[in-house]
Amino acid sequence: MEKKLLLMAFALIALVSCVIDVEDKPDFSIKEKSYNVVYFLELPNCSYSAAAKKYITETYPNLAIVYMDINKKENKDYFKAARNDYNLGAGEIPTPIICLGGYCITGWDYNRRATFDEYVKSYLK
Repeated sequence: MEKKLLLMAFALIALVSCVIDVEDKPDFSIKEKSYNVVYFLELPNCSYSAAAKKYITETYPNLAIVYMDINKKENKDYFKAARNDYNLGAGEIPTPIICLGGYCITGWDYNRRATFDEYVKSYLK
């Protein structure tokens, strides 16, 4: 009897895990979407996001870029897609998250700015 209950519990846990995995994966790839336009995922009160946004808008005023507040419900799938597409893991991820096709930059500092400058070249017209 105990074995049956244990097996049923295990089967239920496995089923729930599958459902959660499916729900956590959006039906699109931000990596694929970001080959033509840069996606900038931000938190509104993050000073790093603000600094990156300021630098990018001043340095690249004609850059095709989409800014998204990941606190908004309609943008959650983009955050999930970035986590999945770029293998960002399940822990905390520094913001901003900048998606440029095959590349993803998380956080912002002088080194990441230089990396962005290198990766963004293919987006400039």
